[in-house]
Amino acid sequence: MRREGRGDRDWRRYERDWRGYERYRRDEVSLFLSKARNLVESSPAPWTPQKRGQPPYPPKAMVTLLLLKTWLGIDYRSISAYLRTFPEQRIKVGLEETSSHTTIRNHMLRIPETYLRRLNTQLTKPTKRGLAADSTGFSVLRYETWLTIKGGGKRRGYVKLHILIALANLAILNQNITRGTRHDSPILKNLLKPIPESVGDTCLNPAYLSRQNRNLVAMKGRTPIIKPKRNTIMRKHGSQAWRDMITLWLEDQATFLRRYHQRSKTESVYRALKRCYGNHLASRKPAAQRRELHLRTLNYNIGVANLTTIREENR
Repeated sequence: MRREGRGDRDWRRYERDWRGYERYRRDEVSLFLSKARNLVESSPAPWTPQKRGQPPYPPKAMVTLLLLKTWLGIDYRSISAYLRTFPEQRIKVGLEETSSHTTIRNHMLRIPETYLRRLNTQLTKPTKRGLAADSTGFSVLRYETWLTIKGGGKRRGYVKLHILIALANLAILNQNITRGTRHDSPILKNLLKPIPESVGDTCLNPAYLSRQNRNLVAMKGRTPIIKPKRNTIMRKHGSQAWRDMITLWLEDQATFLRRYHQRSKTESVYRALKRCYGNHLASRKPAAQRRELHLRTLNYNIGVANLTTIREENR
């Protein structure tokens, strides 16, 4: 249903599955723990425990515990106290005894990033519909503001999260973490690398505008929709896909913009990430910060998978 009086864009009112949403929120904790543990148990262990020394904690149980810690948004001491207060949750995680906060912190640094990427790939399914990519920053200091930059000449510390989402269900298919000043355009190659060939639009903002990125999307069998800049010219320089895109922009801008504005769904994903887990990182070490962001995106995808399953059951 269209809503009038909101500018030249077509605003639509979408039907919401409130029954499925209420069921998801009612059983949110149990659904998360069940999905997280099944995901971790179905994949190989992130590392092999050593035979010497004290008996180690199960690697898969520690990964599930770190997922729960990130989902709750609490620190290492709080998650240790949480398990002592609620021993039934410790049993669901797969631990026989509660570990100390230092042990949990050390296991955070021990998880390989490739392992977390593999879990995300296992959780998300390849989509035959559209894709979209964008980036946003996460502050590494909780109380740092722009006033410190004006007064003391300091630079704001943050890291940048680049994501590639599926427009069908807003799941994060791939992510890349860089320093805050890294440009978006060169990262698209890494985001598209594990994505199989298929059809559909790939919506990108002007920061990704280049003939190389246009060809990368076309090689995946998809149609790149990148909004041109004012000084963009039609000259293809060996890229026919570039000329096709600019031709569509010049001949039918209304259709082009309608397809391009699907990119705005990436803002919804970032809004959900920052609203649920905050816009700053609790970890101090860069290695831990990267793993924390991977855990956040993984928790987000677990929620998307659970909500999608409930909606399919209610049909």
